[in-house]
Amino acid sequence: MPALRPRHRASLVPLLLFGLACAGTQDGAADSAPRPGVARDFSLKDLQGRTVTLSEFADRPAVLLDFWALWCHPCRTELPQLEELYQTLKDRGFVLLAINTDEAAKTAEVRAFVRQRGLTFPVLLDAQTRVVSRYNPSLSLPFAVLLGPGGTVVRTIEGFQPGEEKALEAEIEALLAGGAG
Repeated sequence: MPALRPRHRASLVPLLLFGLACAGTQDGAADSAPRPGVARDFSLKDLQGRTVTLSEFADRPAVLLDFWALWCHPCRTELPQLEELYQTLKDRGFVLLAINTDEAAKTAEVRAFVRQRGLTFPVLLDAQTRVVSRYNPSLSLPFAVLLGPGGTVVRTIEGFQPGEEKALEAEIEALLAGGAG
């Protein structure tokens, strides 16, 4: 398995590449053919051991999948910014799923990190990197996927630069308002 690599710049990944990355199924997910530009369903465990499935949020106007790891310094910088965004928009229907890609042996450290930072959004565990590799074949981190209504892919974001959260917030606000983003 290739090693995850951090990226320090943001870029848009072509939708075609995303579609190819979403080709497999995960953890009992439906095996139907994905529609172009629609995120493929998956199920992962959260930090409390509960199974969370992406399709649970299909009725939400905006869902952000944020892939991260403890060793990734830009990820550690980004997460508090995402917590602020989550607190601002969660009551309007915004969902943030932070998907940790550290190995299973690091789960206790992930749990402690989340608690110490006061992160309140759901944190899912992708220790075998099955889900992240589907969305991000280069396995660079941090990496985010913004989904609109019905799980449509609005944008992918590779890397993190402080200040980028403002543009992301504007896109999410447009989705929550029913706009095209």
